[in-house]
Amino acid sequence: MTRSAFTVVSSARARRAIARPSVLSCLISALLLAGAGPLAAQTAAPADADAGDDGVKELGKVITKGTRQIKDVTGGALGVVSKLNTPFSISAVSSEAMQDKQPASLYDAFGGDASVTRQAGSAYTGWSSFISVRGIAISSTDGSQKLNGVPITTWGLSLPIEVMDQIQLMKGASGFMYGFTSPGGAVNYVTKKPVEGSLLSADVGWTSDNILKEHVDIGRGASDGSGLGFRLNAVNEDGKTPTGTDVKRRALSLATTANLTDALTWSFDSIYVKSRFGKPAPMVFLTSYNQEKLPSPDGVVRNPQADQAFDNPRFLYLGTGLNWKFAQDWSADLRVTHSRTEQAYSKGYLTLLNAAGRYQDRTFESLQIYNNDAVQLLLNGTVDVFGLENRVVLGGTTIKQRETRGLSHQLPGYRNYGYRNLYVDQDFNYTPIDVDNQARFPNNWNRQQALFVSDTVQLTPHWLAIAGVRFTHYTQQQNRYTFASPTSYTKAGVQVSTDETTPTVALMYKPREQTTVYASYSEALEPGSTVGAQYVNYGQLMDPGTSKQWELGFKNDGSLVRTALAAFRVDRGTGYGNENNVWVQSGISRYQGLDGQLDLKLSDDLVVGGSAVWLDKADYLNASSPWLLNKRVPGAYRKSASLHADYTVPTMEGLSFSAQARYTGQTVAYQNTGLKLTVSTPSYTLYDLTAKYQQLVGSHAVTYRAGVSNLFDKTYWIGGSATYIFLGDPRTFFANVTFDF
Repeated sequence: MTRSAFTVVSSARARRAIARPSVLSCLISALLLAGAGPLAAQTAAPADADAGDDGVKELGKVITKGTRQIKDVTGGALGVVSKLNTPFSISAVSSEAMQDKQPASLYDAFGGDASVTRQAGSAYTGWSSFISVRGIAISSTDGSQKLNGVPITTWGLSLPIEVMDQIQLMKGASGFMYGFTSPGGAVNYVTKKPVEGSLLSADVGWTSDNILKEHVDIGRGASDGSGLGFRLNAVNEDGKTPTGTDVKRRALSLATTANLTDALTWSFDSIYVKSRFGKPAPMVFLTSYNQEKLPSPDGVVRNPQADQAFDNPRFLYLGTGLNWKFAQDWSADLRVTHSRTEQAYSKGYLTLLNAAGRYQDRTFESLQIYNNDAVQLLLNGTVDVFGLENRVVLGGTTIKQRETRGLSHQLPGYRNYGYRNLYVDQDFNYTPIDVDNQARFPNNWNRQQALFVSDTVQLTPHWLAIAGVRFTHYTQQQNRYTFASPTSYTKAGVQVSTDETTPTVALMYKPREQTTVYASYSEALEPGSTVGAQYVNYGQLMDPGTSKQWELGFKNDGSLVRTALAAFRVDRGTGYGNENNVWVQSGISRYQGLDGQLDLKLSDDLVVGGSAVWLDKADYLNASSPWLLNKRVPGAYRKSASLHADYTVPTMEGLSFSAQARYTGQTVAYQNTGLKLTVSTPSYTLYDLTAKYQQLVGSHAVTYRAGVSNLFDKTYWIGGSATYIFLGDPRTFFANVTFDF
């Protein structure tokens, strides 16, 4: 369920534009000049058809009430499925809803879902889209992040939300559907595809202090005579944030489709992102902190990072596929993809020492490159067995990931400087190394090969059952280097391999078409983690683990009431640093609680709703460290909630307002087993306001948007990770104008 499920004023084709000289701006301007004539001509005809005798088109003909609701999602091994017919909790956010809020990160995109909390802070860093779901971190490297259903690596990267048609979140142990994932869930980014007819839309936006963004969206459908449809998006963003981070972000995406025959369709998707964040907000590490209570965030220097620090993520994605409808009710879908994530960074990591705010300055500089290659084949269709309809999905996939690191990741690794204080604004300077051109070393690789099958059986008009199984052969290798000098070193490698079978079973009851009651059980695989540099056994490779999830749920998609409620339990293998600062993988952590969402359409003009999560447990059930027993797992909170109201002004067509309040409860930030203390971040509540107005200028729609996040400029700590915290973003304003040509 999303906030935009009910009445919200929106343009049918709201997109962005370019307004400032740069290489990408010039490209976008050229696209506008080249495409404006023919595309405007093609879109003008239906507009004139709606005009009256005086040639003036009514505003209501262009501006429609009701953002497109997302009813179907990509379910991996379940195929494309209705959210109502999926026995798991699912959230999905449409491009229209994201455009209205202008989110700078994945966390902001899911602002109406209380189950989504942050691992890291600041919208403009390499960590801005690190999120947790129901207190469980969603990994950026283990396959939990998908692009068009295929795993990618988003380490240190935020994908451009402007090029996404929707973002889906399947909560829980969704490993059967997608392969290796975090038991918190899987995030699937769905890129914008060619649409019927022709499209030319552009917008320009501003974000405080002085960030300007331009975006253009241009395309046409495959049925427009050429047989080739395309969708091209280009984004350019430059400026400086209120915390002093310099922002330069460029993104291009291209999607094409061609109907080769009546039964065979070819597609191609690509995304390229290049960003530079100068002086990004720093992490504050807690591994040496010796008190339970954190320093107050009030009065903390907003960004004590050195001016020389930078975070430069780059991303390339290429994917192609064929869809063949080879028989009635049967189709085959083949996808081949390659993605490359590259992060070059040099920045400070603050090691907090005490509640007075004293910390040690450390810098870390590295180059990390991830290459992912995947091939996936899906066959799906329906067949009758003993008079029962069976919807069958079967297929196979092979995925390989390779990570390469720069020399500086291990030599010298962290560089220690002097000491400073969180409350004293004191310059810090250092000389970065040439991160991009340093020697590179293969760090690890993994390969998963899987076969899977699922069957959704219509038992009666009201009862459905799902059974599925995935068999996975998994191999992972970790390299360990010991350096005597930059050119003299030894290399040792360790490899683990496993064959695992993970099932999914579910039973669904539908008393009526828009209501589903379900019970499900599923398992997911997680790759073995590599021990971080802060632990004595740095570089050690842990064995893959299996998590298990039980869920009971209720969904209703009515015209006046939409709701979802789930009771869940997740058991997963756990890891932690023990009393000797050795990372061990031992024991079970259990997460259980309630996750609910509710939207009420009180009138044609007013929708109110909310979301809440209560974590009854998020504890270590057993561990080799007795002190940890029944302690909360880092990232866990007791409760989280979100409330919103969306109002369309009835007396002024095209004008609407939205308000949101979001509460995050006290969150465990770090369990220090050596000192036997728990460090937590205090609870906080943030308030956001947005407004939108649409009007006709000539025969074209123009949409104005404005908003403010963190309305009351709340200062707060974000503590969703296991070892570090971030200072949350200050109050931020945005304004945006969209032109639909």
